[in-house]
Amino acid sequence: MESRLTVLCQHALLLSTALQAGACTGATSPPIPRAAPRDLPPGAPSEAGGQGPSGRTEAARGRYYGVHLIWLKDAVGFREYQTAVGPIAARYGVLDRTLVPSALYGDGLSKPDLLTVVHYHDRAGVAGLEADADFRRVVPLRTASIDLVSVGGASTFAELAPEPSGERQYLVELVRFGEGGEAAYARYAARAEAAMGPYGYHVELVLRPEHHSGLAFVPDLVKVAYFDSADGFGAFHRDPAHPDLERSYGEVAAESVWIMGAIRPKEPAPRE
Repeated sequence: MESRLTVLCQHALLLSTALQAGACTGATSPPIPRAAPRDLPPGAPSEAGGQGPSGRTEAARGRYYGVHLIWLKDAVGFREYQTAVGPIAARYGVLDRTLVPSALYGDGLSKPDLLTVVHYHDRAGVAGLEADADFRRVVPLRTASIDLVSVGGASTFAELAPEPSGERQYLVELVRFGEGGEAAYARYAARAEAAMGPYGYHVELVLRPEHHSGLAFVPDLVKVAYFDSADGFGAFHRDPAHPDLERSYGEVAAESVWIMGAIRPKEPAPRE
């Protein structure tokens, strides 16, 4: 029998892909996930969990979130799946973000075509989706059309604006703490946030993973953050503090994957 964490993982993935109406028109099939060159991350985290920037706490603390990396195998088939499953998945959850990645830093994965952030209406929604007969009928379409990597768990901080700016430069971090553990990571993160804040850096989501699928390591934390613009991101990289922060990250993170990207532009409305 599948474990509870396996079930959570599988259905968080399926919810994510179900809620992406129109995400993949005209896309080409990517390679199967493979190793990418190891590099230092392009930015740095802001806080280890518990509270968000400046001590703000989350309004929906403990809500179940999923962060999902998606590689297309069959764009037409994926669109067919989305059309069929969208209304079903909407009974249980909400798609918060769809990002188009521009780069991935880390071992074991190629750059995905899409990255999504979703949440369930409540914890019971995970089991509800699994048991939904309508949902079960369309699962084979999903399996045939995409490859997935997933991390999900309860949030410790979330502040996602309903209408995010398309100018934002997103940074999504999946990290396993180093020998110093969470305490060392948190000390570093506080210093990094102080350096990045003047350039328009903000945290949207921090979650404590309860499951993962497709990763070579078990992450301790997942963070979704952004700079207000690519200009701010570039300016931070020119700051004299940046090289030392980048070096220091290697001392507090044993393993990590970083994905850079931007909000997926909305598709134009069809002509009548």
